[in-house]
Amino acid sequence: MKITEIALFCSDTNAVKEFFKKILGEPASEWHGGAIFHVGDVHLLVHEKSTSGGGPANMDHFAFEVENLEEACKNLEEKGLKPTHGPENYDWGKSAYYFDPEGRMIELHEV
Repeated sequence: MKITEIALFCSDTNAVKEFFKKILGEPASEWHGGAIFHVGDVHLLVHEKSTSGGGPANMDHFAFEVENLEEACKNLEEKGLKPTHGPENYDWGKSAYYFDPEGRMIELHEV
């Protein structure tokens, strides 16, 4: 397992993009409402917050890449952890979401 993404959902996406441009340089891709910066093997996703809720992926979170999502979720369930969302197929692939004890969202994403 390795960390692959840090996702930041923003009310002022342009300000956050400009902030990270000063630190990281130009993004690898950019669109109205978002950008992706590459930091080594990790993607920093800056994305505008959805006003319609947007489900589990509309919260700041970080993502771990796993080879087999069903197996990873089963292993975590055996340790007493159940996903709050998923495993489910999304536009970007298959993911499951968990919350740590402090309320931070963690995504497991199948490659």
